[in-house]
Formats: sequence, structure tokens, C-alpha cells
Amino acid sequence: FFFQAEDGIRDSSVTGVQTCALPIFLLSVFRGPSSSEFQAQLEEPWYEPMDRLMVKHGGRIAAHVRMYHREIHFGSLQLPVSGLAELATSPLYRNRGLASALVAAAEHRMAEYGAELGIVRTTAPGLFARRGWVVWGRHCYSVARTRDLLAEWSVMEAACPPADSPHRGDSRPMPRSTRIWRHVERGALMRLYAANTSSSFGPLLRSDDYWRWLVSRRGYGNIYVAIEGRDKLDLDETPIIGYAVTKEGRIVEMMTDPQRPYAVAQLLKRVCGDAIERDQDLVRLDAPPTDPLHRVFVAAGGKYRNREMDGEQVMMAKLFDPVAFLKKLEPLLLERIKEAGVESSVELGLSLPDKRIRMLVSRRNVRLEAGKLGRSYLTCSLAHLTQMLLGQLDVGVAVDEGHVEASTRNARELATILFPKLPFWRPPWDELPA
Repeated sequence: FFFQAEDGIRDSSVTGVQTCALPIFLLSVFRGPSSSEFQAQLEEPWYEPMDRLMVKHGGRIAAHVRMYHREIHFGSLQLPVSGLAELATSPLYRNRGLASALVAAAEHRMAEYGAELGIVRTTAPGLFARRGWVVWGRHCYSVARTRDLLAEWSVMEAACPPADSPHRGDSRPMPRSTRIWRHVERGALMRLYAANTSSSFGPLLRSDDYWRWLVSRRGYGNIYVAIEGRDKLDLDETPIIGYAVTKEGRIVEMMTDPQRPYAVAQLLKRVCGDAIERDQDLVRLDAPPTDPLHRVFVAAGGKYRNREMDGEQVMMAKLFDPVAFLKKLEPLLLERIKEAGVESSVELGLSLPDKRIRMLVSRRNVRLEAGKLGRSYLTCSLAHLTQMLLGQLDVGVAVDEGHVEASTRNARELATILFPKLPFWRPPWDELPA
């Protein structure tokens, strides 16, 4: 799908010459993607040529953006999302609004595709903020020296919740080991990933086809598996209790059996040992802020980072229809009301710049009434509403700082129950280039 920027922006067609010119254009702007990564993008299970939008002037590519389509876990919900990547404008055509035109066209296409949410990692947050995108998510990781981590071995094991190790039946503990994974063990990785992400906020849903593509594109260095018991060739009997994905001294994903927490230390020891053999002085762990391993890295003299911007990159999102999304949140809202012990029906109004909505929440359903507010309501911008619905906003802090106005104390307390700040986090493995 192309735009041609001459007298205006209008549709044009694609030719083989233009397709061949695209990798050259991207390399000139980004110094990437590599030829293997570009090929992997074309082989991605849901990729369609129409997912690339370009602005073209004459025979020259002036700007480009790529869309990709996924589903993410959002607590007990599964949300269709579309992402943007490789938004680029040739230096010859900058400051002409081409990037904004591409983002606008992409938003339209993503909504047509059925996505409820747009996501992007960008170094130009101002461009997206002007179009109603908001910051969503934080970069969370720890870095420490490999030898210092190994010296903290006792601390590493203490950071894992206590658990009795299974025995052979003769009082001797089961043997444990780690090794490089085998491709036939993909099913074990899939089960561990599902067990760790099914009720979380942010990780992608990965189908069997997606897993095949993810491991075949080689956007990683090694995948280690932790084994408890005798390592057998029979896959059905090999007890894989955890895995860790690494790339250039970075642990980009680690998932373990919830009943086998000691697999974490098992995998980390192997990763650190191999890093030392390769003369890598530092190890980086990308993990949710609640992961106890961050404390191990800090205890080993390392540093912990949890911030919105990292290396000038920010994660942002846009809800294409916030009111429809609010209705979709009904199962989560009912769960939160029940957990808070609210017995009677409650109501909360939302006063937005262009509309008013009253929510009537009982223990059985959520009903929305347009054009009404009621006595207890919040007044906020569309951007703050988006962050609130996505769990990015601490409502109490936003009220204290004046970003959100609450008509009553009850409105503030109820909004805090219905829209708590969520531990959004997504493993970076899915976005690492080949």
C-alpha cells in the first residue's frame, strides 16, 4: 500500500523495483534491518504486504512504516493489538508531515484490521502524543558483573521461595542440570510460557505457528533449559522445568515451572558461567519489576532500572475507541469490585472533553449511559482516560497532582478500585532483530 506525495497524497501501486528498493532505504536510515531480519519479517505468520505503508515521491521512497498484528494478555482478557515499527523518513523529505501522515493512515488500517489498541516503541514520543498516543509500560532490567553474581550464589538461592525438592524415592534428591535446548522441545517452552503469562498484563499470546517463526528467525543467542531428573531422549519423559533466552550477555526471557522456583538459580548460574567463558563482564536481566532476581543483581553490586524512557526510547499506546474498550473491561471490573468487597451497586461518571459517560457497576454487570454523569464523577482528558483504562495511571496521585479532578471522595476511591495501576510488562524477545 503506497502513498504518492506530489500535488497531494493519493494511492499508488507497488512494483518489484520499489520492493527491492525498500531494504536499501531502511538500511540508509536505520542501518538495519539485516537481510535475515527483513526476510524473517516477510515470513512472519500474519504478515501481509499491505502491512507496509510508504510515501513515495516520483520513483523514490520518501517514508515508510510497518504494521504487525498480535494479541496480548490483559489479565483474564485477550486483546487484539497492532504495532508500528520502522517508522522512517528520508533526510531529503523531513519536516514535511510525512511521518504524521503515515501514522494517521496506519491508525486507520489498524482499526479496520480489528485492533483495539495500537502499540509502538519510539524515540519520537512527541509525534505520537500529538495524535493521542500515551506512554504505556516501563523499561525494567538489572545489570551486574558476572563474577559478582556468581559470588552471590547463596543470595540467589535465598531469593527464590522455599520449596522441597522432589526425591527419587530413596531420600536422595533428584539430579538437576542445564543445557542448550533442542528444537523438538518447543512444546515444553510453550507450556512454561503459558503457565507464566496467562493472567499477566502485556505478554503476547504465542500460537504454535508463531513459536515456530520466533525460534527460526534466530533473534537470540542461546536458549538454555533447566532439567530435573535424568536427561532422556524421550521428550515426553524429559522434565524441563525452566528456560532462559539470551543474546549478547542479556537474559531477554526466563520462564520456570511455578512449582520449581529453584530452576531460576539453576539457569542463572549456567548463563553467568557461559558469559565468563566468552569474556562477557556484564549480564543484563530483563524481567518484571516484581521478579526477585532484581534484588540479587543489586546485592551483587549491580544496578536496577525501572523507567519510562531508556536510550531515548519510549513505549506508547493508543486506544482507538476508549468507550468500547471500557465496556470490554467488564469482566475485570467485576473481578475488582468483588475483590474489594463492594456489595452494593455503584456508579462513577466520566467527564471528557467531548462526552459524558456514567458507569453503573453491580456485582453482575457494567452498564454505560451516555450523556450522564451522576454525583460522583471524574473529569479528565482523553489521554489520562486512556492511561487509566490501561492501568498506567495511579488515580490517587493524578487527583493529587491536578491531572484528574474527582467530584467527591467516593469518586476517587471507586476509581482507584476499578482502575488500579497494573504491572504491565512484555518480554523483549519478540522484538529482538535477527
